[in-house]
Amino acid sequence: MLLTLALSFALTDLPLSQAMPAADETPPESPALAAAEDEEEEEDEFDFIKAGEKAAKEKEAERVTGDDFEMEEDDEFADFQIGSKQPKAAAPPPMSKGALPDIIGPDKLTNAYPPTVASPGAGVVLVELPVLVAHDPGDFDGRAFWVVTDIYADGMKVGSSRSEVRRETLATAGPSFVFVKVQVPVPSATGELEIKVGKATASGGQAQPLYSRKVSYQTR
Repeated sequence: MLLTLALSFALTDLPLSQAMPAADETPPESPALAAAEDEEEEEDEFDFIKAGEKAAKEKEAERVTGDDFEMEEDDEFADFQIGSKQPKAAAPPPMSKGALPDIIGPDKLTNAYPPTVASPGAGVVLVELPVLVAHDPGDFDGRAFWVVTDIYADGMKVGSSRSEVRRETLATAGPSFVFVKVQVPVPSATGELEIKVGKATASGGQAQPLYSRKVSYQTR
C-alpha cells in the first residue's frame, strides 16, 4: 500500500512536458547528418555550372575542326583574289600637259615644244617647258653645257632657270629632256609671257640664244 502511494506521488510531481515525449515531436538531428545534408545541397547548387562548362568544352571541340581551319585561312586571304576580282591599283596622279612630249622633235635644242602656263594663285604663274637635249646617248658629244631659260612678263624679266646637261644626266636609252619648271610673279591678272631659251658652255657664262616662245597667262 505504501509503495503504491509513493509511485503515484512521484508520477504526479513530474512536469507534464518531461513525463513523456509527444508523439509528433521530431527527435533532434545529429551534427554529422546535418553537415552531410548541407554538402549534398551545395553539390546540387553547382551541378548546373559543371554541366555548362562541360557542354561549352564539347561545343568548342566540335567547332575547331579541319574544315573550320581551312575556312579561317580562306577568310584571312579573302582580299588577295585573282582575276577580275583583284583590287585595281591606284591610278598615278595626272602629269602636267607639257611634261611628256608626244612627238620627238627632229632637232635637239629647237623650238619644238610649246610651254604650258598655270596659275596656282593670285599674282603668280607656273611655267613649264620641255627642251630636247639629245635623241639618244650617242647624240651627245661629251661636252657639258647649260640650258638657260629667261622669262619675261609684259616685257619685264620675272624669272630664270639654268639646267646642266652632261653625260651622267642623260637617259641610258632614248631621248633626254630638260624640263624647265619655274614659278614667277606677274604684274597683272592677264598678260603675255615670253620665254627665251639659250645655251651656255659655262655655269655662269653668257647664253647663246636658241629660240623664244610667247604664251598668254591669266591668274586666279
